[in-house]
Amino acid sequence: MDEQTICAALKGNYQPEHLFALRQAIILYDVYQRQVNECDVQIEAVLDRLCINSSEPDEPIPKPKHIAKQANAMTFDVREKLYRLMGADLT
Repeated sequence: MDEQTICAALKGNYQPEHLFALRQAIILYDVYQRQVNECDVQIEAVLDRLCINSSEPDEPIPKPKHIAKQANAMTFDVREKLYRLMGADLT
C-alpha cells in the first residue's frame, strides 16, 4: 500500500462520541486480556499442583489431530499437563 492510499483510508468524520466509545472499548479489552492472563496463570498453577503426585505416562503424548491457532488459547501447554494428569489425551 502506498502512502496516499493509507492517508485516504484515514480520512473520515470522527465524531467525539465515537472516539470516546472506541477509547473505552480498547481500555476494557486490555483489562479483560489481563484478567484472562491471570486466569491462565492460576489454572497452570493448579494443574502443576495436581501433577505433583502423578507419574509420567508410559507413552509420549500423541501428536495433535488438528493444529490450528486458537484465538483464546491458554498461555501454556495445557494439553501436556492434562495428558500427564489423566494419562490420556483429552483434547
